[in-house]
Amino acid sequence: FRFKDDQYNATFNLSRRTPTIRVSTYSNVKLTPRAIEETLLLDYTISNSGIRKIQFQLPNWLRNARIKSPYLREVTVVDNADNANWVDVTLDLEDEVIGQLRIIIEHDRELAAQQSVPVPIIAIGNVQQQFVTLESNGDEIKIEQGFQGLEGIERHQPEWAQLAKILPGNIYAGYKVNGNPADSNLVYSPVRRAVVDKDNAKILLAETVFFMDRHGSYRTRVVLHVDNQKEQFLAAELPQGSVLWSVMVAGAPVKPLVDHENRNRHLRIPLIRTEL
Repeated sequence: FRFKDDQYNATFNLSRRTPTIRVSTYSNVKLTPRAIEETLLLDYTISNSGIRKIQFQLPNWLRNARIKSPYLREVTVVDNADNANWVDVTLDLEDEVIGQLRIIIEHDRELAAQQSVPVPIIAIGNVQQQFVTLESNGDEIKIEQGFQGLEGIERHQPEWAQLAKILPGNIYAGYKVNGNPADSNLVYSPVRRAVVDKDNAKILLAETVFFMDRHGSYRTRVVLHVDNQKEQFLAAELPQGSVLWSVMVAGAPVKPLVDHENRNRHLRIPLIRTEL
C-alpha cells in the first residue's frame, strides 16, 4: 500500500483458508504361521491450510488396534451411533499439519476361517483411492466367491506396481475398492500347506527358479526354507546328467557329502538347527 501523507488508516480482515485434504488408503492382510496381521495405511495429502484433527471409521474388531502417526497426541474411539459394526475414531494432532500425513493402524488376530478384510471409511477428506491386498508367507489363501464392492487388480496393471511400491511384501492378491467402503466385502480363509517331513527336517516352503538357453542347457536354483530341530543332514537327489555348482546354508557355503562309489547323484546337505 502507498499513502500520500502520514494521516492514514487501514483495516485488515483475515480469514482462515479452507484446507484441501486428499487421502488414499491401503488395507493389507498378512497370513503368518501363527496369526493374521492386519495393517492399514491412511496416506493424507493436506494443502492450503493445516489441520489438527483426523476422523474416520473402522470395523468394530479394530477397536483396540495400534494407531501410529508422527504427530499423534490423542486417540478417541467410540461406538458408531448408527451401526454397531463400526467405531468412530478421532485423532487429535500435536500441531497443525500440512503436507503429507501417514497414519498406520496395526492389529493381530488368531488364524481362523471366514475372515473379512477391513476397509476404513474416511470422514474428513476427499478419497482418491482405496486398495485391499492379501499377503502370504507361503500358505494358500482361499477367497470366497461373491465379494462385493471390489475390483481385482492384475499384475500387469499400473495399480499393481503402485501396491508393490507401498507394500513390498509377497502380495497374493490385490483389489481396488469401488464405491462406498461400507458396502465392500471380501471373505477369505487360510489354507495351510502340508509340511513335508524329512526325518524331523521340515521343508516349509520351496522355491525353484529355472533358466534355459536356446541350446537347451539349463540352470536351476532351488531355495528351501527348512525347520530343523535335530537332523544333521538333508538328503537330496540331483536330476540325471546334472552338475552341482554350489550349496549354501543360512548364507554360508557348505560342502555336501556325495556317495561317489554307489550313488553319485545322492547328496547329504549339512543342516543347522532352527526355530520357528
